[in-house]
Amino acid sequence: MKKEKNFYLIGLPIFGAALIGGLSMMIYVAIKNPVEMDSSYMMPYRELDKNFNDIAESGRKFDEKYVVGISKPLLHKNTPANLELNITDKTGAAVDANITALLTRPDTSKHDIKITDFNKTAAKYLSKPFSVTLEGRWKVMYKIEVGGVQKFIDFEAFANKAIQ
Repeated sequence: MKKEKNFYLIGLPIFGAALIGGLSMMIYVAIKNPVEMDSSYMMPYRELDKNFNDIAESGRKFDEKYVVGISKPLLHKNTPANLELNITDKTGAAVDANITALLTRPDTSKHDIKITDFNKTAAKYLSKPFSVTLEGRWKVMYKIEVGGVQKFIDFEAFANKAIQ
């Protein structure tokens, strides 16, 4: 009579070792690459989590009263650019707005450009000139406050090589 070989006792330790090796590799990668603070809504995560319902309600009230027109900037490495917005009420009249803009990379906050200086002409707001130092994807975020209500807007822009 021939005995069948059973690899069950060998498979369990191999599976256990692979599981422990995978978990330790995951922990190593997590420690080596820590998650940076998320800059969504231009505030720390805990503050956003605590006040999100108020922020969302303020955004709805803003949309009921005001209209925002945004022109996406054409970014080129080391070339001056401007951010441009049109903000009016629902009747088309210009309003006084407090605007903060943040240009950031999706993967790090080391190269952030914060802009609070906007020139107003009628309903048009134009930022002071700035230039990005890296090619690639940038996230543009706005915090617009008018009459006690605020709205957050964000979109992505792509920076090309410098114009020669």
